[in-house]
Amino acid sequence: SAEQTPEAQSLRIAELCEMKDSIVNQAAQLKASMESILEQWKAYDEIYAEVNLMTTRYVYCIDQCKPSEEEASLEALKKQVKTLQ
Repeated sequence: SAEQTPEAQSLRIAELCEMKDSIVNQAAQLKASMESILEQWKAYDEIYAEVNLMTTRYVYCIDQCKPSEEEASLEALKKQVKTLQ
């Protein structure tokens, strides 16, 4: 019915207050979860950047250590051996 008794209205108000409290609690839990996720994402970003830098350095070192075609030839190696002897 359109009109409710005062007791029914009081019960409805109590239900609405419980629902509001539940929503506030869920929002607080969601906020805590999101903060935790953001902290983990930040840690992931930092580690990713560190690994990326190490990989870049590794690739650079490998490129620098590669002998050129001229140095890798058999004749060049023979010359180096003679020089060392």
